[in-house]
Amino acid sequence: MAFENMLTKVLNNDKTFDEVLIDEKVIESIIFYSKEAYPHEFLAFFDGKIKNNKLILDSLLFLPNDSSKTGASFNGNLIPPNQRIWGTVHSHPGPSARPSEADLMTFRKHGIFHMIICLPYDLFTMRAYDTYGDSAEFRIGNFRDKSQDKILDDLDQIRKELEAEEDLEEDSI
Repeated sequence: MAFENMLTKVLNNDKTFDEVLIDEKVIESIIFYSKEAYPHEFLAFFDGKIKNNKLILDSLLFLPNDSSKTGASFNGNLIPPNQRIWGTVHSHPGPSARPSEADLMTFRKHGIFHMIICLPYDLFTMRAYDTYGDSAEFRIGNFRDKSQDKILDDLDQIRKELEAEEDLEEDSI
């Protein structure tokens, strides 16, 4: 079954896509949070939209979860009711990015595009899967809306101002 036909079947609507595009900042975040969580698993959800027959994954959604060296779990009831979940991403603290049986159950329940990253947590150890655990293709690039760039720039400016204030406070002590 073609990926786009599967999407129509899963969502029971006419919205399909031909390609999955993941923003480069999302990829950088996945790598960062996977390394930060090690030796535990990292878990997040893909947020995005379908535009021009392309599924554009441009941010991550984080929910409270329990993480260990052997798994990560979350309460699906915490997903906001108006939030569209396109899929999941998580890390494996070992050398394999193959989905476990528990991963496959999560894939079937939460979205249509999933990713697993394994040690050493880089672009070359990322694997993508569809709802059924079959390999899926994706492309990486700068796919954020300009409004997101403005928000990121504003947050970066606030961070710099806070760091400067902290430096001043340290100098005056």
